[in-house]
Amino acid sequence: MEAFASRAANLRQLCRQIPGIEGNVQGLQLLNQQSSVLAGELLEMRSLMQRQVVLDLQDRATKEDLNKLSVEGAQLRYDAVAKEAASKRSAIGKMPALEFGL
Repeated sequence: MEAFASRAANLRQLCRQIPGIEGNVQGLQLLNQQSSVLAGELLEMRSLMQRQVVLDLQDRATKEDLNKLSVEGAQLRYDAVAKEAASKRSAIGKMPALEFGL
């Protein structure tokens, strides 16, 4: 962010110099320099924005993958617990009845 603030300050300074141009060769050179700087800044900003979009898409894909793995893991744990509970119910059903001699 500091780099962007510094660049913005440089661009503002260049823009302030434009009204002082009187149409001579020096003024044309200054305009050429400023347009080159502006073009470079725009290209770099475009590149940074594209990188940010790619990073955002990668983050989104990673989150979706983690959510999918989390759901699959929860389903596997549920299935294991349900199987164990069914096994215990079956074992309890096979136990002989207790008789209390009252």
